[in-house]
Amino acid sequence: MSLCVEWLIKNLEKELRYKNVWIIKILAKYKFDSYEYAKNIKEDTLIITSNDDEVISSELSKKLSNQFENLYKIVVFDGIKHDNYYLYDSVQEEIKEYLESRLK
Repeated sequence: MSLCVEWLIKNLEKELRYKNVWIIKILAKYKFDSYEYAKNIKEDTLIITSNDDEVISSELSKKLSNQFENLYKIVVFDGIKHDNYYLYDSVQEEIKEYLESRLK
């Protein structure tokens, strides 16, 4: 697990520097029953949401955060639309911080 996270951090920094963050775009496209899956996740979980997300409201994300046994953090931004999270340095920094915390 730590080798995978270590690889992600090293490559994520490079990818983010060039705004080539295809993985975030891919993850944002999949739909599934989040509440059902959340109960089974044992790893620390980072939730990123926005008060301006027109697809998944921040209120739903906050409600979902209560389903995780090990919530690392929920981060609520303002002014970010659903398909634009990957454009913001602040979102990328939160992801990087989370991934780095997994190495400790």
